[in-house]
Amino acid sequence: IFLTAIVVAAVTAFIKFKSTSRRRYLVAASLFTGLAVSTKWTGVYLLPIFAVIELFSLRVSNLPRYILAFLVIPAAIYVLSYSQFWLQGHPVSQFVELHRQIWLYQIHLTATHPYQSSALSWPLNLRPVWYYVDYQDTTVANIYALGSPLIFWAGLLAVLYTIFLILLRRISLRSPHLYLVSCYLLFFIPWVFSPRIMFLYHYLPATPFMIILLAWALTRISSKFAIGYTLFAIGFFIFFYPLWTALPIPKTWVHLFFWLPSWR
Repeated sequence: IFLTAIVVAAVTAFIKFKSTSRRRYLVAASLFTGLAVSTKWTGVYLLPIFAVIELFSLRVSNLPRYILAFLVIPAAIYVLSYSQFWLQGHPVSQFVELHRQIWLYQIHLTATHPYQSSALSWPLNLRPVWYYVDYQDTTVANIYALGSPLIFWAGLLAVLYTIFLILLRRISLRSPHLYLVSCYLLFFIPWVFSPRIMFLYHYLPATPFMIILLAWALTRISSKFAIGYTLFAIGFFIFFYPLWTALPIPKTWVHLFFWLPSWR
Protein backbone atom coordinates (compact mmCIF):
# COMPACT_ATOMS: atom_id res chain seq x y z
CA ILE A 1 0.00 0.00 0.00
CA PHE A 2 2.95 2.34 0.63
CA LEU A 3 4.31 1.72 -2.87
CA THR A 4 0.86 2.25 -4.39
CA ALA A 5 0.33 5.57 -2.61
CA ILE A 6 3.81 6.82 -3.60
CA VAL A 7 3.37 5.73 -7.23
CA VAL A 8 0.07 7.60 -7.54
CA ALA A 9 1.69 10.67 -5.96
CA ALA A 10 4.64 10.50 -8.39
CA VAL A 11 2.43 10.20 -11.48
CA THR A 12 0.14 12.98 -10.24
CA ALA A 13 3.11 15.29 -9.63
CA PHE A 14 4.60 14.60 -13.06
CA ILE A 15 1.31 15.20 -14.88
CA LYS A 16 0.92 18.45 -12.90
CA PHE A 17 4.42 19.41 -14.03
CA LYS A 18 3.53 18.70 -17.65
CA SER A 19 0.40 20.85 -17.46
CA THR A 20 1.88 23.77 -15.51
CA SER A 21 5.68 23.62 -16.12
CA ARG A 22 6.16 24.46 -12.44
CA ARG A 23 9.48 23.12 -11.22
CA ARG A 24 8.19 22.16 -7.79
CA TYR A 25 6.03 19.44 -9.36
CA LEU A 26 9.06 17.99 -11.16
CA VAL A 27 10.96 18.00 -7.86
CA ALA A 28 8.04 16.24 -6.17
CA ALA A 29 7.87 13.64 -8.94
CA SER A 30 11.61 13.05 -8.60
CA LEU A 31 11.43 12.62 -4.81
CA PHE A 32 8.41 10.32 -5.00
CA THR A 33 10.18 8.22 -7.65
CA GLY A 34 13.15 7.79 -5.34
CA LEU A 35 10.85 6.81 -2.47
CA ALA A 36 8.96 4.35 -4.68
CA VAL A 37 12.12 2.55 -5.80
CA SER A 38 13.37 2.55 -2.20
CA THR A 39 10.14 0.94 -1.06
CA LYS A 40 10.07 -1.76 -3.74
CA TRP A 41 12.16 -2.31 -6.83
CA THR A 42 9.06 -2.30 -9.02
CA GLY A 43 8.89 1.45 -8.41
CA VAL A 44 11.36 1.68 -11.32
CA TYR A 45 8.38 1.11 -13.65
CA LEU A 46 7.66 4.81 -13.14
CA LEU A 47 10.50 5.64 -15.51
CA PRO A 48 8.92 4.18 -18.67
CA ILE A 49 5.61 5.71 -17.57
CA PHE A 50 7.19 9.16 -17.51
CA ALA A 51 8.78 8.40 -20.88
CA VAL A 52 5.32 7.71 -22.34
CA ILE A 53 3.90 10.90 -20.86
CA GLU A 54 6.84 12.89 -22.25
CA LEU A 55 7.02 11.03 -25.55
CA PHE A 56 5.39 13.63 -27.77
CA SER A 57 7.09 16.72 -26.38
CA LEU A 58 10.61 15.68 -25.40
CA ARG A 59 13.28 18.12 -26.45
CA VAL A 60 17.00 17.42 -26.29
CA SER A 61 17.42 20.47 -24.05
CA ASN A 62 15.21 18.77 -21.44
CA LEU A 63 17.35 15.63 -21.18
CA PRO A 64 19.85 16.89 -18.55
CA ARG A 65 17.15 17.85 -16.06
CA TYR A 66 15.29 14.57 -16.62
CA ILE A 67 18.49 12.59 -16.06
CA LEU A 68 18.97 14.54 -12.83
CA ALA A 69 15.33 14.22 -11.77
CA PHE A 70 14.71 10.56 -12.60
CA LEU A 71 18.09 8.88 -12.47
CA VAL A 72 20.50 10.80 -10.24
CA ILE A 73 18.15 11.97 -7.46
CA PRO A 74 16.16 8.68 -7.18
CA ALA A 75 19.44 6.72 -7.11
CA ALA A 76 20.72 8.99 -4.31
CA ILE A 77 17.50 8.53 -2.34
CA TYR A 78 17.76 4.76 -2.82
CA VAL A 79 21.31 4.71 -1.44
CA LEU A 80 20.28 6.96 1.46
CA SER A 81 17.45 4.57 2.28
CA TYR A 82 20.23 2.21 3.41
CA SER A 83 21.50 4.78 5.94
CA GLN A 84 21.21 2.31 8.80
CA PHE A 85 23.21 -0.19 6.75
CA TRP A 86 25.98 2.37 6.17
CA LEU A 87 25.95 3.58 9.80
CA GLN A 88 26.55 0.02 10.94
CA GLY A 89 29.83 0.11 9.02
CA HIS A 90 29.03 -2.17 6.08
CA PRO A 91 31.28 -1.61 3.05
CA VAL A 92 30.20 -1.01 -0.53
CA SER A 93 31.14 -4.58 -1.43
CA GLN A 94 28.48 -5.90 0.98
CA PHE A 95 25.94 -3.48 -0.51
CA VAL A 96 26.68 -4.89 -3.96
CA GLU A 97 26.54 -8.48 -2.72
CA LEU A 98 23.23 -7.82 -0.94
CA HIS A 99 21.69 -6.67 -4.20
CA ARG A 100 23.12 -9.62 -6.08
CA GLN A 101 21.48 -11.94 -3.57
CA ILE A 102 18.18 -10.06 -3.82
CA TRP A 103 18.23 -10.45 -7.59
CA LEU A 104 19.16 -14.15 -7.43
CA TYR A 105 16.33 -14.72 -4.95
CA GLN A 106 13.84 -13.16 -7.34
CA ILE A 107 14.85 -15.20 -10.39
CA HIS A 108 15.56 -18.55 -8.68
CA LEU A 109 12.82 -18.76 -6.04
CA THR A 110 11.16 -22.17 -6.39
CA ALA A 111 8.90 -22.09 -3.33
CA THR A 112 5.18 -22.66 -3.68
CA HIS A 113 2.20 -21.47 -1.67
CA PRO A 114 -1.46 -22.55 -1.56
CA TYR A 115 -2.59 -19.02 -2.38
CA GLN A 116 -0.06 -18.11 -5.05
CA SER A 117 -1.51 -16.96 -8.36
CA SER A 118 -0.41 -16.15 -11.88
CA ALA A 119 -0.39 -12.53 -13.00
CA LEU A 120 -2.92 -13.21 -15.75
CA SER A 121 -5.45 -14.28 -13.11
CA TRP A 122 -5.28 -11.00 -11.15
CA PRO A 123 -7.58 -8.83 -13.30
CA LEU A 124 -10.18 -11.59 -13.05
CA ASN A 125 -9.77 -11.73 -9.26
CA LEU A 126 -9.46 -15.51 -9.39
CA ARG A 127 -7.13 -16.32 -6.49
CA PRO A 128 -7.23 -14.12 -3.38
CA VAL A 129 -4.85 -14.48 -0.42
CA TRP A 130 -6.00 -15.83 2.93
CA TYR A 131 -4.11 -14.01 5.70
CA TYR A 132 -5.91 -14.92 8.91
CA VAL A 133 -8.67 -17.11 10.30
CA ASP A 134 -10.11 -17.51 13.79
CA TYR A 135 -12.59 -20.34 14.31
CA GLN A 136 -14.89 -20.24 17.32
CA ASP A 137 -17.80 -22.50 18.27
CA THR A 138 -20.42 -20.64 16.26
CA THR A 139 -18.47 -17.89 14.49
CA VAL A 140 -15.50 -17.49 12.19
CA ALA A 141 -13.34 -14.43 11.46
CA ASN A 142 -11.24 -14.06 8.30
CA ILE A 143 -8.83 -11.62 6.73
CA TYR A 144 -9.15 -12.51 3.08
CA ALA A 145 -7.46 -10.33 0.45
CA LEU A 146 -10.18 -10.47 -2.18
CA GLY A 147 -10.72 -7.61 -4.58
CA SER A 148 -14.26 -6.30 -4.84
CA PRO A 149 -15.66 -8.31 -7.78
CA LEU A 150 -17.74 -5.37 -8.98
CA ILE A 151 -14.67 -3.14 -9.24
CA PHE A 152 -12.17 -5.70 -10.52
CA TRP A 153 -14.35 -7.15 -13.27
CA ALA A 154 -15.86 -3.86 -14.41
CA GLY A 155 -12.43 -2.22 -14.12
CA LEU A 156 -10.91 -4.74 -16.51
CA LEU A 157 -13.67 -3.98 -19.02
CA ALA A 158 -12.98 -0.26 -18.62
CA VAL A 159 -9.27 -0.76 -19.36
CA LEU A 160 -10.02 -2.85 -22.45
CA TYR A 161 -12.62 -0.31 -23.58
CA THR A 162 -10.12 2.54 -23.26
CA ILE A 163 -7.44 0.61 -25.18
CA PHE A 164 -10.02 -0.11 -27.89
CA LEU A 165 -10.86 3.60 -28.21
CA ILE A 166 -7.17 4.52 -28.34
CA LEU A 167 -6.52 1.98 -31.12
CA LEU A 168 -9.46 3.36 -33.07
CA ARG A 169 -8.08 6.89 -32.56
CA ARG A 170 -11.32 7.88 -30.80
CA ILE A 171 -9.08 9.16 -28.01
CA SER A 172 -6.11 11.43 -28.67
CA LEU A 173 -2.66 10.01 -27.95
CA ARG A 174 -2.03 13.21 -26.02
CA SER A 175 -4.95 12.62 -23.67
CA PRO A 176 -4.56 11.52 -20.02
CA HIS A 177 -6.20 8.21 -20.94
CA LEU A 178 -2.99 7.05 -22.60
CA TYR A 179 -1.09 7.89 -19.41
CA LEU A 180 -3.56 5.94 -17.28
CA VAL A 181 -3.48 2.89 -19.55
CA SER A 182 0.34 3.04 -19.60
CA CYS A 183 0.45 3.22 -15.79
CA TYR A 184 -1.88 0.25 -15.50
CA LEU A 185 -0.04 -1.90 -18.03
CA LEU A 186 3.48 -1.07 -16.83
CA PHE A 187 2.63 -2.03 -13.25
CA PHE A 188 0.91 -5.22 -14.38
CA ILE A 189 2.39 -6.71 -17.56
CA PRO A 190 6.00 -7.19 -16.29
CA TRP A 191 4.66 -9.57 -13.63
CA VAL A 192 3.41 -11.87 -16.41
CA PHE A 193 7.05 -12.70 -17.15
CA SER A 194 8.25 -13.00 -13.55
CA PRO A 195 9.74 -16.44 -12.75
CA ARG A 196 8.98 -16.30 -8.99
CA ILE A 197 5.76 -17.14 -7.17
CA MET A 198 3.35 -14.23 -6.98
CA PHE A 199 0.20 -13.18 -5.16
CA LEU A 200 -2.82 -11.01 -5.87
CA TYR A 201 -1.37 -8.14 -3.83
CA HIS A 202 1.33 -7.63 -6.48
CA TYR A 203 -1.48 -6.25 -8.64
CA LEU A 204 -2.21 -3.44 -6.19
CA PRO A 205 -0.07 -0.63 -7.76
CA ALA A 206 -1.94 -1.07 -11.06
CA THR A 207 -5.42 -0.88 -9.55
CA PRO A 208 -5.72 2.91 -8.88
CA PHE A 209 -5.26 3.59 -12.58
CA MET A 210 -7.80 0.92 -13.46
CA ILE A 211 -10.28 2.50 -11.04
CA ILE A 212 -9.80 5.98 -12.53
CA LEU A 213 -10.47 4.55 -16.00
CA LEU A 214 -13.53 2.77 -14.61
CA ALA A 215 -14.86 6.03 -13.18
CA TRP A 216 -14.34 7.74 -16.54
CA ALA A 217 -16.04 4.92 -18.45
CA LEU A 218 -19.05 4.97 -16.10
CA THR A 219 -19.57 8.71 -16.50
CA ARG A 220 -19.23 8.28 -20.26
CA ILE A 221 -22.30 6.02 -20.15
CA SER A 222 -24.31 8.46 -18.01
CA SER A 223 -24.09 10.23 -14.66
CA LYS A 224 -27.15 8.33 -13.40
CA PHE A 225 -25.55 5.01 -14.32
CA ALA A 226 -22.33 6.06 -12.55
CA ILE A 227 -24.27 6.97 -9.40
CA GLY A 228 -26.15 3.66 -9.48
CA TYR A 229 -22.92 1.72 -9.95
CA THR A 230 -21.31 3.61 -7.06
CA LEU A 231 -24.19 2.67 -4.77
CA PHE A 232 -23.77 -0.97 -5.77
CA ALA A 233 -20.02 -0.70 -5.10
CA ILE A 234 -20.73 0.65 -1.61
CA GLY A 235 -23.14 -2.25 -1.09
CA PHE A 236 -20.44 -4.74 -2.14
CA PHE A 237 -18.01 -3.07 0.26
CA ILE A 238 -20.43 -3.47 3.16
CA PHE A 239 -21.15 -7.08 2.17
CA PHE A 240 -17.50 -8.15 1.97
CA TYR A 241 -16.28 -6.01 4.89
CA PRO A 242 -16.41 -8.86 7.46
CA LEU A 243 -14.35 -11.09 5.17
CA TRP A 244 -11.68 -8.43 4.77
CA THR A 245 -11.39 -7.31 8.39
CA ALA A 246 -11.76 -10.40 10.62
CA LEU A 247 -15.19 -9.34 11.79
CA PRO A 248 -16.72 -12.49 13.36
CA ILE A 249 -19.73 -13.81 11.48
CA PRO A 250 -21.88 -16.94 11.95
CA LYS A 251 -20.30 -20.01 10.37
CA THR A 252 -23.46 -20.56 8.37
CA TRP A 253 -22.79 -17.30 6.51
CA VAL A 254 -19.30 -18.11 5.28
CA HIS A 255 -20.40 -19.87 2.09
CA LEU A 256 -22.07 -16.64 0.93
CA PHE A 257 -18.68 -15.02 0.27
CA PHE A 258 -17.01 -17.75 -1.78
CA TRP A 259 -18.58 -17.37 -5.20
CA LEU A 260 -15.91 -19.18 -7.21
CA PRO A 261 -14.20 -22.52 -6.45
CA SER A 262 -10.80 -20.80 -6.77
CA TRP A 263 -11.72 -18.43 -3.92
CA ARG A 264 -11.57 -21.27 -1.39
